[in-house]
Amino acid sequence: MPWLQQIQDPIIQALFLLFLLATLIQLAMLWLLHSRVAFGRTRKLPNATHPVSVVICAKDEYHNLKENLPLILHQDYPDYEVIVVNDASEDDTRWLLEDLAKDYPHLQAIHINSDLNFFRGKKFPLSIGIRSARYPHLLLTDADC
Repeated sequence: MPWLQQIQDPIIQALFLLFLLATLIQLAMLWLLHSRVAFGRTRKLPNATHPVSVVICAKDEYHNLKENLPLILHQDYPDYEVIVVNDASEDDTRWLLEDLAKDYPHLQAIHINSDLNFFRGKKFPLSIGIRSARYPHLLLTDADC
């Protein structure tokens, strides 16, 4: 290698050769890894759909439920249920859920009275919704989503 002989110091020559060797090893590893990803076979996933329980907690969410709940109820999915837990709402959420439950058999409305919930926040209504779910696969969302 005539270009390597231009470097006079043998220590620098050894370090330079070591650097070249390490670079070649890195390039080979990178090529092997990416070629497996680029040219490898794709696995076919099973086309099985699992039944899903959608749990929504709502407290004074009449307007959000009126806007978003029909979108959730019109999903193109073979087997699912929608559980809405009404956490002592003071607006017309109860009446909206009862009207929608007449039209949609996969909607289940659970109403929690104010004296029943000793805890603050969503933890208790969420646990009630999860316990009343029929299916093991859960999807948790909020009324304004």
